[in-house]
Amino acid sequence: MKVDVSIPQILEYAQQHWFKLILLGLFLYLFTQKDFSFSINLSDPDELETPAKENGQKTAAKKAYFTEQTKLKQVGMLDHFDLSPFSKSKPKRKTKSTLGKVSPYAQEQYLKRFAKVVVEERRKFGIPSSILLASAFLQSHAGERTIAQQSNNHFAIPCTTGWSGPSKNVAGQCYRQYENAWMSFRDNSLYLSTGKFSKLQSIDSTDYQAWAVRLEQLGYSEYDNFAQQVIQVIEHYGLTALDVR
Repeated sequence: MKVDVSIPQILEYAQQHWFKLILLGLFLYLFTQKDFSFSINLSDPDELETPAKENGQKTAAKKAYFTEQTKLKQVGMLDHFDLSPFSKSKPKRKTKSTLGKVSPYAQEQYLKRFAKVVVEERRKFGIPSSILLASAFLQSHAGERTIAQQSNNHFAIPCTTGWSGPSKNVAGQCYRQYENAWMSFRDNSLYLSTGKFSKLQSIDSTDYQAWAVRLEQLGYSEYDNFAQQVIQVIEHYGLTALDVR
């Protein structure tokens, strides 16, 4: 069946139903735009994955950051100190070994290992923590010296007349011997609190320079220039922070 529709009839229909025609056109426009966007997303799947990848990278970065922070907190009191190797300076010593032969890692671990110990010793005996740690660091060669490894003697304390405990001869010299490192630190504190060293108690526990000079004058160390060396270590590693903990 043939239907003849003239232009006047079309115009008349449009005038009567213009609102419906506008709605129909708007609907068709929105529908075609939706399909167009949908087809773009399907043709470029990487764009959909990028945000997920970025989120994953951000999450991994945050996890790594917090993991690192946790490790730093677990280190102890020396987290914020400069722990670069103290091997550039090789001062004159009576002993043959030097800190330059000790690896930077061993030096760092030694300081971290005994940081809390020297703080407790200072609180109990009034001896600067920086002096204790720097002295042990130097005289034990960061724990690598024979008397430190075999006798747990980290301060090279000799066998004095009143010493009745275990001892060990190293290179013709008699040194005190301990069951563990902590006993060495405690005996050293007692050693510096009695006899000729007892007068050191009048020096403020934060005046590490005065302590170093006076210890050298009293013959505390076997090193020729103990005061200079121990002050160097304290200032190089920022150990004075331990004197106020």
